[in-house]
Amino acid sequence: MILVTFILTLGFVLIHIFTIHLKFLDKIPRSRFLSISGGVAVAYVFIHILPQLSEHQNEIEETMDI
Repeated sequence: MILVTFILTLGFVLIHIFTIHLKFLDKIPRSRFLSISGGVAVAYVFIHILPQLSEHQNEIEETMDI
């Protein structure tokens, strides 16, 4: 599990490092609606999905006797 986490983290680091070299990002105008929809998506994850995952994790831990 730690190896998977490390690989995913490394992937995100590489994405952030190499976005400087993506020339098409300079030419496409960034939309306010894109920012708003991204914020809504993040809020949905934190408000709706994470509490449900926590509930399911507690149920799984109870059944597995961890």
